Amino acid sequence: MAKAKSAKEKSGKTGRPRIKINFELIDTLAESFCTPDEIVKAVNAAGTKCSYTTVERRVKSSKSMTFGEYVEEKRTGVAKPKLRKAQLDAALKGNATLLIFLGKQYLGQSDAPQAEINTTDEQEFEEALTHAASFWGEEIKTKENAKEETTE
Repeated sequence: MAKAKSAKEKSGKTGRPRIKINFELIDTLAESFCTPDEIVKAVNAAGTKCSYTTVERRVKSSKSMTFGEYVEEKRTGVAKPKLRKAQLDAALKGNATLLIFLGKQYLGQSDAPQAEINTTDEQEFEEALTHAASFWGEEIKTKENAKEETTE
């Protein structure tokens, strides 16, 4: 007499059942700039006991990208624009520190002016200054005059 087949034998599946991964939790954590390691620890703390490799395989099979790529996509596609908007809103409400920071990041501003003077420009400037001072009968101390005084 033939044995009755169990439910597993009928379905053709054997082994452990697949661990269900909470992608909503992963998305939320990735959007909060958590690292992939931190995300896996949080998934485990939430009750889904699995390894980093398991999460990586599940993301690859369901999202067609690596776990790292998926996390980065959530950061750049969702989290960074939200953060930029929040920073801009805070800056426009009068947060001077954020205004300075955003000015440096996006407008190329800096703390100190960056004037580059080469020796030719400096010489031309001294000549023009000396010429202008001669109208008032003044003598301007230039680098050359200062050198001459120190050698005497």
